[in-house]
Amino acid sequence: MSKILVVQPDRMLQQAFMLALCPEHEVQMFPVLPDATPTSFDAAIIDVAALREYESLTAGDLRAIQTWQVPMVWIDSDVAALSADHRNALRLKRPVTKESLLKALAECLRPASITNGSQSSNPRIVKAPTKTKPKPRKSAASAPANNEGKFIELVDVVKEGTATGITVAQVKSRA
Repeated sequence: MSKILVVQPDRMLQQAFMLALCPEHEVQMFPVLPDATPTSFDAAIIDVAALREYESLTAGDLRAIQTWQVPMVWIDSDVAALSADHRNALRLKRPVTKESLLKALAECLRPASITNGSQSSNPRIVKAPTKTKPKPRKSAASAPANNEGKFIELVDVVKEGTATGITVAQVKSRA
C-alpha cells in the first residue's frame, strides 16, 4: 500500500480522489500545499489548476513544489507551469479521468530505472486514454436459425407488478 499526498482545495474533488485511490493506497488530503516538504509519502498528486482557481497558489509555492523529491502527478492546463528540470513529475491535463489518474500514479510509483531507462530532463506527459466506440450488437433476427430455441424473451421472465412498475403489457408494447 502506497502513501499518497493529494493537494486538492475542492471538497467534491477530494471525495472523487478518495474514491479513485482507496483502498489500494493510503491517501492524505490537503486543501492547500503543506508547509513542510513531504518526505514520508511515496507520491503526490497536486491539482495546480484548482489551486489557481481558489487563488491559493503563489510563485513561491510553485518553486517549493519543484524542489520536492517525491514523485508527483501534476494536474494543470498550463503547459509551461512545470519547469523542465523537474524529473519526478508526470503532467496530466484537465479534465482528468480515473483511468488516466491511476495510470499516471502507477507510472510515478514505478522505480525510475524501469520508467525511463535513463533520466531525461523533461517532465513526462500522460495522455488520457481514448474512448473507443462499442461494436454494434447483432439483433436476434440476424442470429443463425440453429440458435432460435436458446433465446428467452424478456416478456417471458417479467411478472406483473414488479418493483420497477413495468407490467407485462407495457413491455410487450415497447417491443
